[in-house]
Amino acid sequence: MTIQQKQIILAVKIVLLGVLSWFFLYQLLYVGLSTTFLILAVLGLLFWGILICLGSLLIDKKIILYSAFALSLLLFFVFFRGGEVVPGQFREAFYYFIVLLLIFLSLIFYRRRVKHEKETRTKLYFWRILKKGLSLILTSVCLLIALAYYFSPSLGQVSETEFKFPRGIFNVMLKPLSPLIQTRLPLYRPDMSIDELLTMFSITVDEEGLSGLSFEPSPELYRIIQEKGISLGTLDINQLLKDPEIAELLQEEIKNKTDSLSTGQLSRQRAEFSEKLGIEIEGDETLNDVLYKLVSAQINVAGAPYKKYIPIVLAIGLFFSLRVLAIILIPIIVLFSIFIIKILIAVGFAKINIKPMEAEGIEI
Repeated sequence: MTIQQKQIILAVKIVLLGVLSWFFLYQLLYVGLSTTFLILAVLGLLFWGILICLGSLLIDKKIILYSAFALSLLLFFVFFRGGEVVPGQFREAFYYFIVLLLIFLSLIFYRRRVKHEKETRTKLYFWRILKKGLSLILTSVCLLIALAYYFSPSLGQVSETEFKFPRGIFNVMLKPLSPLIQTRLPLYRPDMSIDELLTMFSITVDEEGLSGLSFEPSPELYRIIQEKGISLGTLDINQLLKDPEIAELLQEEIKNKTDSLSTGQLSRQRAEFSEKLGIEIEGDETLNDVLYKLVSAQINVAGAPYKKYIPIVLAIGLFFSLRVLAIILIPIIVLFSIFIIKILIAVGFAKINIKPMEAEGIEI
């Protein structure tokens, strides 16, 4: 096999790995986020980087190497807005082209650095030769991935998604307020539904507030109240609740009253309450649930003008995250490249030549 044939084989592999990388990236961003495609995309880009290192070191003919670089980059458009140029897609294709051009220039710069290091060193230290300039390539690729993520449908849906405050944090923040709620609503229980809460208001609120019962007590409750010598005319909810037996019966009264109220009456009260708060209420939620919905709704209303900035913020965040990952990948790419070079030398695909060096000297 001639040297040119070997170089062409290596160039073809650069193109194929580039295409596979774009395919897996497209599947990950446009078809659906999955662990499988994430791993395949990372591995594809990793081995594409390894082949770029090998090609820059072993392919001497610029036309072969640069053609492989250009073709592997241009095939990106097969998967990302490369089919048709229509309003909206041309803008994306233009940005992609700018970043791909930046990657191509970084590849040319990297190849020149590798060639310079290879020709000026008296001994081949592959680690130093291959590492220099690789960071610029990975940074450009990170920018391309972040741009593809920015234009992907999955990120576009993020700006349309309603924000939900973390429920666990909300429950912790609300816990100190429970005693205050209990003070204002003596019959309140944390597990009480909104329908029961509305019923509680209807049977305990009179013209003076939470000071009396607006319903006829059940015979059992009436008997206990009479036995304890409590006058219905001067009934005070807070005083009643000090007696555990009466407090338990009052809770039962609220449940029974809720069940006995007509669906239309409860629905009307719930609708009025829902309209005042500006959120949808089903009736079986607890007060904590309703407060959580209210807080989330207010946050979404306040944050609505800024939702359009969410995609670009996430894309920038992804870029910097990938850039950190690239710092880890650089030594991995170089180590694997050196390992493969050793194998290629062992099987006879490549060889190390000892070249005489010319140097100037002076003497008298």
